[in-house]
Amino acid sequence: MRNKKVDKNMLFVILYGIAKILETILFNIKIENPSNLPKEGRVILCPNHTSNIDPVVLMINTKRTIHFLAKEELFKGKFLTWVFTQLFVIPVKRNENDASAVKKCLKVLRGERVLGIFPEGTTIKNGKELIAPKAGALMLALQTKSPIVPIAIYGKYKFRGKITIRLGQPIYFDAYYSQKYKTNELIEITQNTVMQKIQMMLEDIKGANH
Repeated sequence: MRNKKVDKNMLFVILYGIAKILETILFNIKIENPSNLPKEGRVILCPNHTSNIDPVVLMINTKRTIHFLAKEELFKGKFLTWVFTQLFVIPVKRNENDASAVKKCLKVLRGERVLGIFPEGTTIKNGKELIAPKAGALMLALQTKSPIVPIAIYGKYKFRGKITIRLGQPIYFDAYYSQKYKTNELIEITQNTVMQKIQMMLEDIKGANH
């Protein structure tokens, strides 16, 4: 059941340390409900996406290694490909079915690890409104019987800016395992569960900060 392998390497440890120092200097990060991330076992993290910095901030503020999906365009050249691979980033082709990326995601989850997917599929700079999600996160959750932890990221990455990251309780989809769903149905279910929870958390955080 539990995979004992630890997802760490020298480059990851070095960059983790540097990123943690920079984060402490540059931003005021507040992590809420970190215990909602299961200590072990397969799980998918689904945050809203406000900045390209989001994956780094989440990686250095959780106690488990996150295997994030990232657009293939970032993997330019052998060196960057090697770096991202060492940081457990999975390249994905946007706006098309990417069988290779799906296969890697399934391997992560079946290895009892943590997969990170931004359900909106792109960065929403203003962070004021969530856009319709993609179907991928729920598709993977159903295939591997993995819970999804919704995450709300609120605030702007500016010098000493306050960023609140709240982890919601894991959402289990046991009631959906018995049948297959079309893409539009997966999107609708994701919208009514994961995205709805993220929106509620964002509104609650916003209310607490005003």
